[in-house]
Amino acid sequence: MKRWRVTACEVAANVYYYPSFLSEAQQATLTALIDEPDETRPWQTLTQRRLKMYGGTPVASAGGTVAETVPHWLPALWAALERVDVVAERGLRLNHVLLNEYVEGRGIGWHQDGPLYHDCALVLSLGGDALMRFFERGKEGERGGEAHVLLRRGSLLIFTDEAYTRWHHGIATATADRLDDRFLANAATLEGLHVGDLVARPSRRLSLTVRAVKAVAERPALQTAEQRSELTRRAQTFYHNVSELGHDDESRDMDAY
Repeated sequence: MKRWRVTACEVAANVYYYPSFLSEAQQATLTALIDEPDETRPWQTLTQRRLKMYGGTPVASAGGTVAETVPHWLPALWAALERVDVVAERGLRLNHVLLNEYVEGRGIGWHQDGPLYHDCALVLSLGGDALMRFFERGKEGERGGEAHVLLRRGSLLIFTDEAYTRWHHGIATATADRLDDRFLANAATLEGLHVGDLVARPSRRLSLTVRAVKAVAERPALQTAEQRSELTRRAQTFYHNVSELGHDDESRDMDAY
């Protein structure tokens, strides 16, 4: 498995791209597992996407999560990702996943992942390609450097350290992405594509954002109705926050920053 260090702007040292982390057969298997009926974890419909959360209910933005049972296929995926060099070097135990479904070219606005997690995020892409853009926002709100990474299906993206804490990232809503030679950082990995090409988005794209929550509290063996209600409230607050507080605002032009 070959690792490519992204080679554009100052973000280069902290962004890594694995173009064929999953084979075609592994992608099909994982997609089928994701699509298995699961009444205990319904999709949450947000402004621009659908979302499932695995690994725990957020307690607070800088706090942690309450542990929960995860799908049968997820521990093996975590274990495989923990063997990837960047993750293994950090000794991280992965324990949380946000599963996003994007249709008809939908995207996600500029954001950072926040202090709930260790500063290492992994993004697995299924179903098709999309362009992720990184940029640095200065203290006065001015826009700094920028780098683009085309996330091909089956690929793994990892960003850490300052790319996690200092840079913002997002995916524009678009039916296709232009490969811009001013910012494209992983051109060397894109077999069959060239700078200037227009890469179509799929009708459906899945993205698994995998991270390690800093603090995980054990779920009580026996919960009262009030405790169950509180966990449900926290989960709904989390879904509301990621949906409404800028992350999915269709009116926000990503080129305006």
